[in-house]
Amino acid sequence: MNQERGNMIDTNGASVIRGAGALEVGMLLGHYTAECIRPKRGLEDRYEPLWSRWGAIQNLADANGRAYTDDERREMLELNLEMWPMADVIWRDVAPNHVCTEGKNLALDTFLAGSGYTVVGPFLGLISSVSWSATAATDVAAQINGTNAWKEAGNVARAPEWTTPASSARRTTNAGWNAAASGSKALTAALSFSISTSGTIKGAFLIYGTGAVATNADVNGKLMSAGVFSGGDKVVANLDTLNVSYSLAF
Repeated sequence: MNQERGNMIDTNGASVIRGAGALEVGMLLGHYTAECIRPKRGLEDRYEPLWSRWGAIQNLADANGRAYTDDERREMLELNLEMWPMADVIWRDVAPNHVCTEGKNLALDTFLAGSGYTVVGPFLGLISSVSWSATAATDVAAQINGTNAWKEAGNVARAPEWTTPASSARRTTNAGWNAAASGSKALTAALSFSISTSGTIKGAFLIYGTGAVATNADVNGKLMSAGVFSGGDKVVANLDTLNVSYSLAF
């Protein structure tokens, strides 16, 4: 007789699956956008007085540390409408930036532990092609024209120079900023430089905080960011208008 026996075995197994920890990483990402506008050949004499008046209105607002009045905005719009058919956009480019550590630190101290804080600046300057090597997150305001691997444009040794802002100063952000949206904040309008002598620029930088001023080559304040144009060196000339904007996002 054949017998088949089956042994019944009941086995219970258990395992624990643990979800991975939730991690949200915030990075400060920003970029400069720029365009260069130049009068058409043969129209320079008609263009120049309009261009000069437009720059004078900007300098007046900068000198008084204020936004444009309604009358100034209206006149600038009229000047732009008259100048635009006489000019061409000769290049546009983008400069991704290094958000510098000292600028990040000031931002963190301000919105996490600040009290009654009023921002000084920011001021936007231009980076010269002279003695340029690189921008870095470790760059600091105290070493503009020093041990940073780049120099500020705006004098005979580091052309170009400009008449708006006056004395090749940095541009103030009197025009203001848009309200932040979707984790991003940008200037309400581009900041203009009225170029008076030819030269080559690499990019732009933003400086702010206690002690920061618009004066060219000043080393006070904190360096928020610095970036170079992705398309390489940019040549500008007398009567050019260089418009530069900036945005920053988490």
